[in-house]
Amino acid sequence: MGLAPADFGRDPNAAFVKILRDAREPLTARKVIDAVAERGVARPTVSAKWATFQKTVVKFHPNIHLPGRGLYEWRDEQVSAEAALGRLLDLLATSNKVKVGLRDALVAVIRSSSPARAGTDDDAKVRAARERQFKLDALHAVAELAGEVEELAYDSGDPELIVERLRARVRASALDQLGRPGEEAKFDPARHEVQGRRPADGAAVTVVRPGYASAELVLRKALVVAD
Repeated sequence: MGLAPADFGRDPNAAFVKILRDAREPLTARKVIDAVAERGVARPTVSAKWATFQKTVVKFHPNIHLPGRGLYEWRDEQVSAEAALGRLLDLLATSNKVKVGLRDALVAVIRSSSPARAGTDDDAKVRAARERQFKLDALHAVAELAGEVEELAYDSGDPELIVERLRARVRASALDQLGRPGEEAKFDPARHEVQGRRPADGAAVTVVRPGYASAELVLRKALVVAD
C-alpha cells in the first residue's frame, strides 16, 4: 500500500480511499482498519479516524458504493444521478472542507448524467441546492468577517484598516464586488437594490453600498439611488 504512519496522520481520508480503490473488491471495515494497523498505526487511532471517514466521506463520495451490509467498495463507475442527488441534498448545510469537495463532485455527476435531463425536476433541485449552499457559505463568511471587524474596531478603531481588511477578505473569497460607494452605474434590477424611487432599467444611478457576487449567484445586491 505504500503507507507510512506519518502519511496516515497527515491525511487519513486519502489513506482509506487508496485502500478501497486498490482492493478492487468489497471490503469490510475490519479489513480496512487491519490494512492500516499492519503498517504500524495504533488500532484505536485507525478506528477513530475510520468512524470520521464514514460520516464525512463514505456517505457522500460518488465512487464509494455500499454493495451489502457492512461492505465498502470503490468503483470507477460513479453512483447514479439519482443517488448523487440524494447524497447532495444531505450536504446542503455543510461547511466542512472535505464535504464541500464531495458536494461539488456530486453536482458534476448529476450534470454529466444526460443532456436530456436538462430542465427536469432533478435539475431544478440541483440548482436550488447549489443556490442554497452559496447562501450558506456567504453567511459563514459574513459571520467570520463580522468577528474580525469587531476585533479591529476594538483594537485600533482605524477605519482605513478596517476597510482594507474587508477588501482583502473579498478578494480572498473570490467574490466580485458590484460597484463602489459614489460610483455611477446603469440600473440593473438583477444587481441593484434601489433606495427611494425605482428608476427605469438602464437609467443612471449612484452606488451607495457595494454588492457582491460569487460565480453566477448575486449574494447581495448593490444599494443604489436614482440620479
